[in-house]
Amino acid sequence: MQIKEEREKILNSYVGDTEAGEPWIVPASEIDVTEVKPLSLQDLAIQDGLQLDKKAVAAAFGVPAYMLGVGTFSKDEYNNFISSVIMPIAKVIEQELSKKITYAPDWYFKFNPKTLYQYDLAELTTHVKEMVNAGMVNRNEGRNYFDLSPVEGLDEFVVLENYIPLDQVGNQNKLNNPAPADNTPPPNNEGGDTNNAQPNSGSQA
Repeated sequence: MQIKEEREKILNSYVGDTEAGEPWIVPASEIDVTEVKPLSLQDLAIQDGLQLDKKAVAAAFGVPAYMLGVGTFSKDEYNNFISSVIMPIAKVIEQELSKKITYAPDWYFKFNPKTLYQYDLAELTTHVKEMVNAGMVNRNEGRNYFDLSPVEGLDEFVVLENYIPLDQVGNQNKLNNPAPADNTPPPNNEGGDTNNAQPNSGSQA
């Protein structure tokens, strides 16, 4: 009887209930204590399912998946989102505002999609230079792409000299009046040239 009481006393000292805040005495090398952590989404195999759900929602609304926290940013994907989702909505708003607010037939609302697209600076510079050289925009309009103020004298449209209609190719001055082979201008004989005057071989009376 005494042995049973002693055994229960020892057992209760390890597994019995303790008051809140009391330390738990763990015998060395007798009990292996492992920290219990809450299961993560990866442990529950839910993470992949959540990503698939986010991609499905993004595809349903035409929104890039990275906007919902899935994947990484893509410039092409973002620009496609602007042109295929945002701009159709913007066109409807433009038409409604132009129809119901403006009173002049030649007035209309127009949004500027260039402010929404993502551009690489080098690509934008090349694009503007080609537009200016082709005469599609003037240089001040090209400066506007970079939010630069207009400069006096840059409102004229300029084109390269070889940008001419096909039927006028033969009318170029450089083809009708070719320069000499040695690239020296022809002599000017206006007013006479004493250096090139020939002596008169006739005898004087």
